[in-house]
Amino acid sequence: MNTLTLMSLLVAVTLCLCHRDDSARSNSANDSPSSEAFISKRDSAEVVKIQKRNFQRANIVAAPDVPSPLESHREICELNIACDELADQIGFEKAYRKFYGPV
Repeated sequence: MNTLTLMSLLVAVTLCLCHRDDSARSNSANDSPSSEAFISKRDSAEVVKIQKRNFQRANIVAAPDVPSPLESHREICELNIACDELADQIGFEKAYRKFYGPV
């Protein structure tokens, strides 16, 4: 995912630099046409660092999967064919209440 994002960003930057209008090229005397299509190694390394840092933050913030407290009740209802079919029609909680009482 990060590689795809990075590649998309680099392609977008390259396209933007390649499609600059001629008036902008004539105003900048220091840039040669061959150097406009590339970014420096330092800039590309900075983009990679930012992407990596954001990915690590996202992994830290993400909460672990917590099983539902009703999961055991759901498994009991799935074992009973009538309860399982009724759960498909009216919902799990109503079907469980009908067959086994309050949740």
